[in-house]
Amino acid sequence: MSDTDESINLSIAEEEANEIERSELHEAALFNDTERCQSLIDEGADVNAVDSQGQTPLMNTLSGPTWSFQAAAVLATAPDADLTIADKNGDTALHHACDDDAFTLFKQLVDACPEALNMYNAVGDSPIHMCARQNAQNCLAFLVTECNVDIDMRTLGSKNTPLHLALLVGNVDLAVDLLARGSSWSSMNRTGQTVLHYAVTFATNTDIVKLLLRDYQADVDVTDAQGKTPLFLAARNAHCPAEMCELLISFGSDANKTNEEGETPLLWASGLAAIRVLVDRGDSKLTARAHNGTNILHGMAHFGDAEAVDFVLARLRTADRLGSGEGKLDLNGEAGPDRNTPLHTAVIGANQKVHAGEGYDGHVRVASLLIAEGADPTKTNAAGETAVELAARFWLGRMRRVLSSTDGMAGANEVIDNRKWWQKLLPCLM
Repeated sequence: MSDTDESINLSIAEEEANEIERSELHEAALFNDTERCQSLIDEGADVNAVDSQGQTPLMNTLSGPTWSFQAAAVLATAPDADLTIADKNGDTALHHACDDDAFTLFKQLVDACPEALNMYNAVGDSPIHMCARQNAQNCLAFLVTECNVDIDMRTLGSKNTPLHLALLVGNVDLAVDLLARGSSWSSMNRTGQTVLHYAVTFATNTDIVKLLLRDYQADVDVTDAQGKTPLFLAARNAHCPAEMCELLISFGSDANKTNEEGETPLLWASGLAAIRVLVDRGDSKLTARAHNGTNILHGMAHFGDAEAVDFVLARLRTADRLGSGEGKLDLNGEAGPDRNTPLHTAVIGANQKVHAGEGYDGHVRVASLLIAEGADPTKTNAAGETAVELAARFWLGRMRRVLSSTDGMAGANEVIDNRKWWQKLLPCLM
């Protein structure tokens, strides 16, 4: 850290010191004034006094912009120091010391107050979980090898193990180390997800997934509480390389396995790359439908993914799988309690883009592709609205024009013209 950076950090700390009620010992600790800390303690200053954030002087030292082992040691070894005190976030001094740069102090605090090892903060982390989040690999190894802390100790609430947390923050090296030390890949958290689910979702690293499957014989189709396998999560994660889906399938993952909602990984796919792998490598059925009627076109229409819709339509057309009936995909299929067709979901997705301040060109192209293939823009949903009416209600003039500019659309425009409220929308549609 440069002198300029340190002076800026100290300036910020001075401002905070003025805003947060602190004792003289707190301020001396915050600025790592070892001699002043010792002098104040000798004069009888309360080493356990807490500021408005519930922090003791020792915590101030550890959470400040810079910190000194000497100042921290003076505060930690004071005769009356209570190392079980927790601040407003539930963090003890040991939580604050979960940093490999503070390893010597960390060990000292553990020796002085071993009961702090089983204390949880407000988010349900004990010190070993903090070590995993902070990539304090030396501290974590010390807890496991020297203190007999359970390497698969769970957080409160979410029930994550340190291995879950290492993958949650994308720390593959720490995850590999934890596995080598005996952490279990199969430990499930509160939602039933194993570290294989987390490796796919958060680490998005094919090497750690391959390690779990090849060296630790992780079950490639292990399901969480909602029946989702890792392949579902790989297909949905836009930041996950398509190679992840291919890897899971190569280890035997079933691309047609359904979750509790009757969805397959294909219905969870977030883009064309994942769809291609699922279809070409996993023989995923393009005609699959969830229990509520959702098919692949509903999802891609909602995302406005015209490339994916074009790919799906071409494959279905070639295989003569478009239409109604067994083994076919209905372009006008209704999904969910709202009974929306893919055209409806394209309009809804476009409206969400507008509210997010984004364009909806993709959704317009999707609507054009669906109509060209034979989708019916006059079909109504559960509310009695056609996709054209929905576009009009959302003030999506361009979408309405696309939906209205096809053969056989006279009926659609007639429906809109017969609505009592259509005149209010006329200015935006002209």
